[in-house]
Amino acid sequence: MSCQTALQINHNIPFLRTLLNDDTMSLRACPFDWLVAPVESVTQLLQRWEFYPSSPADFSINQRPYWGAANVYYWHDFKTGNPIDEFDDIKEKFAHTAENLRWVTKSQRTLFLVSNTQNNLVTDMASVGTFDPVIRSSSLAALNAQLRARFHRDFHLALITHPDRYIRDTEHEFFSVEHIEKDSSEWEGSPYNWQQALTRLAGRLLSKKKSRLRPAQPHLNP
Repeated sequence: MSCQTALQINHNIPFLRTLLNDDTMSLRACPFDWLVAPVESVTQLLQRWEFYPSSPADFSINQRPYWGAANVYYWHDFKTGNPIDEFDDIKEKFAHTAENLRWVTKSQRTLFLVSNTQNNLVTDMASVGTFDPVIRSSSLAALNAQLRARFHRDFHLALITHPDRYIRDTEHEFFSVEHIEKDSSEWEGSPYNWQQALTRLAGRLLSKKKSRLRPAQPHLNP
């Protein structure tokens, strides 16, 4: 998980409204927005339903405020960079976004999007030394299982990645994997590349919905 995911979703809301033919689509912040964390950490946060530490003492500074027990970086949350001074304000924010997550997952179509394509995952972020920018299909499979266990409903899990940042180590993939070309941005990503990937994902979501609406074929007796 990385900040680029949240940025590109924010920028592409008008594009997604048109793509999905849904003018009611609106933006809601969720607890994973702007975090930097491996997929395994996200799975554990969902399992515990804890997206923020209970005490300022749980934070350390490893370039940015870091919750070591969960292996999660709050890269953009603290304006002063001091988690002690701003602890209560940010805690309130995460309580609010957790409720947003409950609300979002009640929609008819839910896309849970993961990416590891921002360039500084292998430069300054890599220097923290606590996570690998490469994502494995087994990690996504575990996240997929936890999402189903937590929300008890259907959704679509998708990864946007580069070919050299994804390893398939399972037989089946119960999620979508979209490869995009690398770009020259520091971390923001290419809007064009993302729109291409989102177009493909939207096509899958819409075709999945149509297949469910298709009437069952009547049984023909010989």
